[in-house]
Amino acid sequence: MIETLASILLRQSLLLSLGVILVSTIRPWLLRLAGPEAARKSWALLPVLLLSSWLPRPAQEPVQVLWGNAVEGSEGMAAAVLGHLPAATSNTGLVLLLGLWATGALFVMALQWRHQAAVNRQLIKPEPSARGRARLPAGASPALIGVWPSRIALPQDFEQRFTPDERRLILAHEIQHQRRRDNAWNLLACLLCCLHWFNPLAWLAWRRLRQDQELACDAAVLLRRPTQRAAYAKALLAAQGLRPMLAPSCCSWMLPTTHPLIERIAMLKTHSTHSALRRRTSQGLLSALLLSGLGGAYLAQAEPAPDKQLVELKLKMSFNGKEVAQPRLITALNVPATIEWDQGDANGAWRIVMTVTQEPSGDLRINSRFSDGRPMQAHAGWHTQIGPAGQLMQMQMDSTAQGPALELERVVNLIPASAIKPQP
Repeated sequence: MIETLASILLRQSLLLSLGVILVSTIRPWLLRLAGPEAARKSWALLPVLLLSSWLPRPAQEPVQVLWGNAVEGSEGMAAAVLGHLPAATSNTGLVLLLGLWATGALFVMALQWRHQAAVNRQLIKPEPSARGRARLPAGASPALIGVWPSRIALPQDFEQRFTPDERRLILAHEIQHQRRRDNAWNLLACLLCCLHWFNPLAWLAWRRLRQDQELACDAAVLLRRPTQRAAYAKALLAAQGLRPMLAPSCCSWMLPTTHPLIERIAMLKTHSTHSALRRRTSQGLLSALLLSGLGGAYLAQAEPAPDKQLVELKLKMSFNGKEVAQPRLITALNVPATIEWDQGDANGAWRIVMTVTQEPSGDLRINSRFSDGRPMQAHAGWHTQIGPAGQLMQMQMDSTAQGPALELERVVNLIPASAIKPQP
């Protein structure tokens, strides 16, 4: 269980990092050729990539499974079988790492909840003339706050700081955030950052997503008001010094650094150059690129599908006519299966490596290599038996270590994967 959780966390982190690197690489190209809306949509690749690891995929090549029963001396047989299976490794380190991850995730969640609560506490009950819009203290940035429902919040000095044209543009901008459900995307991004708090690329992606949301809303507003570019730039400059509203479910008109502001003003000059045909063509290429990235990530995670039939080997081992063990092995055609047996007495130790193949006629061929003694001494050559599935095959092997001969009975069956169950 611990190993599974660690594997999932590592895979998700690698997928997230891959997505952030890919989107960050193509982002400048998208902004230049397709516009901010395409750049904003490109961040949807990240949750899609993370979900791709849960999609159905081809079956994994079967791992050799071995169960064994001993007619006599069952404890010795069980110890011998288990001794040659992979030993359980200590997972203390993994437990500590997962504990550290869980502690960090809970701490970051609590911190983000505190940020959201701090923003919510600043909301002032709207006046009847405010048309349902909330108010913030003077000096705060206009913002869209909440998810369901979301409310546009304006500072108390909104009318004094901005001209009527600037106020209309800011309100149109926040309405675009509301229509696009940007706060819901921010909440999802916050959740991913909490789960991947240790990955700086996750925080970079959230910051870039916020920037692209602002650029996309700027472009949408100016697409309907192409003559208002100068007023829009003045509204951005007039908002300098306002206190950003930063919380998981909040879209603030102003972001905390000056770089996004410079980028937004610079992008105002390029919105008109993005013709409808150019945008559609570029977004089509974006879709193809993102689908290719998703397909590549899916294939990279896919386990190779086995091209061979699963087989079951039921064995019966005897020395001098005395039956000592009945192991059962699960493998696949052309995949070697190995069993070792060591009773710790004069019977010595044996190792058998068996590979099952299928003849054109449908019969099964068992190619076996034997070793015995202490230390193990390999017998010369391979030993072959051919017969139909389900048929009892018998053979006897003399010991190279002067021990008793091994009498071996084998039955090989072709089975579906669903039939792999341990014997009682």
